[in-house]
Amino acid sequence: MEPTNYLERKQMIGSTQPSAGGDGSRLSADTASGRLEELVSSLTRLASRERLRRSLVADGSALSPTDAWLMRYLCERGPARMSELAAWQGVDRSTMTTEIRRLERAELVARETDPDDRRAVIVRPTPAGRAAHEANRAAAAAVITDILATWTEAERDQLIRSFDRFVSGIAEYLEGAGRE
Repeated sequence: MEPTNYLERKQMIGSTQPSAGGDGSRLSADTASGRLEELVSSLTRLASRERLRRSLVADGSALSPTDAWLMRYLCERGPARMSELAAWQGVDRSTMTTEIRRLERAELVARETDPDDRRAVIVRPTPAGRAAHEANRAAAAAVITDILATWTEAERDQLIRSFDRFVSGIAEYLEGAGRE
């Protein structure tokens, strides 16, 4: 019988540590790549579940994942041109305009003319947008804290270092390969 979820699969295969096989031996590069591909697929699938998505945003928040990414970008990096946001998301400017208009109607962002180029539009978060972003960050942090509650400090540190390196590697791969 095939496992129906990650936890059942974990029980069937034993250790899920990507750095070592079930018997403590090191994994070959091909085996590690295959295992990481499975984990990324599982993470993507789990992240798409409505229950998890709802728990990662503040109660009453109507932000979609895309909205949350945009708000995070604007709150952490500051005001940005519409073209910059579109390039960052890898979408056409017209798509970004639609996204920003929705956030503007919700009074989470404001658009203004770029003083350096009157043809360009700059988007900035409003105080309500910053508050929504902070509430969502707090909700997500609470979920992650719960998930990692039984992990040791060393395990958490290792996860952060490894995941940071993995995410950086993905970004470098996409930039170097010219892929979006």
